[in-house]
Amino acid sequence: MADVRRFAEEAGDCRIALGLPGRGTAGFRRSHAQAQAARSVALASPDDQTPPAVGFGDQGVAIVSMLAKDVDETRQWVRDVLGQLAVANEHAATLRETMRFFFRTGENYARTAELIERS
Repeated sequence: MADVRRFAEEAGDCRIALGLPGRGTAGFRRSHAQAQAARSVALASPDDQTPPAVGFGDQGVAIVSMLAKDVDETRQWVRDVLGQLAVANEHAATLRETMRFFFRTGENYARTAELIERS
């Protein structure tokens, strides 16, 4: 996969979606379906944030592809789970960013404060 990614980066205006390797006809079909799912995630991403090669096995791609199959239901689920944190305003965005740091530090308050001060 590293070779494919390198090729896509060097080619310039090239985009590639990859599925996980599989065996036989069933493996090919599964890999193809995964590549299509990775493609849908790449197409939904802002152009400036999409790498030349997106793989189904890349962090977050599989789950995002599943959530993207029913965007309306996903939005409702996000609202149900996050409540006021799901609101599209600056205050909620700041709280979400704080929570992201908090979980990234293993729920360490002091480390979270340090990371927030640096950002």
